[in-house]
Amino acid sequence: MKCALCNKNKKTLESHGIPKFIVNWLKQTSPTGYLRRVIDPNVRKQDFLKEKLLCFDCEQLFSEFENYFAKKVFYPFVEDNLQKFQYNERFKKFVVSLHWRMALFSLEDKEVPIITRIFLKRFLDLARLYLLGNVKNFPYEQHVSFMGEIANISSGVEVPSRFHQYLLRSIDSTVISDKKKRLIPKTIWYFVKLPHIAFVTFIRPRTNSEWIGTKIEDSGIMDTKQQIRDGRYGDFLLNRAKLANEKFQNGLSAKQKQLLAESALKNPEKFMHSKTFEAYLADMKIGSSYDNNKNDRGGSLRHSEKPRFTP
Repeated sequence: MKCALCNKNKKTLESHGIPKFIVNWLKQTSPTGYLRRVIDPNVRKQDFLKEKLLCFDCEQLFSEFENYFAKKVFYPFVEDNLQKFQYNERFKKFVVSLHWRMALFSLEDKEVPIITRIFLKRFLDLARLYLLGNVKNFPYEQHVSFMGEIANISSGVEVPSRFHQYLLRSIDSTVISDKKKRLIPKTIWYFVKLPHIAFVTFIRPRTNSEWIGTKIEDSGIMDTKQQIRDGRYGDFLLNRAKLANEKFQNGLSAKQKQLLAESALKNPEKFMHSKTFEAYLADMKIGSSYDNNKNDRGGSLRHSEKPRFTP
């Protein structure tokens, strides 16, 4: 079978779309040690979807990028509250590799308009060459958005239920394009969200000056105190969190809701020391309503579910 990255006829291994260390962190910091997906919330899982995608050599290459991101960015920010860090090209290559993997699924999604998939295909082709070291100057900008507890919400903003659960505990990915009826979309972004950290690749146009202090260069110093003047992004996050919560709650059976409640009561000490409970408390502070059922999952939206924002 041909490796999707190097295009060589080699044995392919089962690869995680989402890095394994993220899956492990979600399980370790949950009350139950299990995961639940938005699209099938009644099934507890130990892992997310894996695909036969990469050969051993390319898998090792991606593992290098993932290990760098985990040690230099994710854990220092999420566990140690590091506000500023120095990075090298492996950070950017991690983000490109993450978007490359997830965009491959969107390329096969028939719900994504053909013209959008053509732009995605261009991105995928250049990303593959960049990750292999055959292209030095990658033309698409990658931006990072760091997410922590929200202290307050602007007046008039409707906060969806479990907003912090979405920001801090969920996994999500989608291609975003504008709604206006035109042959070629004016705006195309690719979005991948991990717990606490989200990434956006600007595909059309390939840059965005309204994102300040968020661009990932080949190397530099990143400050987690950022400014995103593009209001579409905030609206997108609110809408996406609302969709995730609605799908999860509507799909969760009464039996599973009871099991979740019993799980919290069975080991209250573990529940109260979990990151899930921290997100719950953060939601209570801003009035992001909850019912009486505790949620033990890091959710994942189906790639074909693509909310659009209006530019």
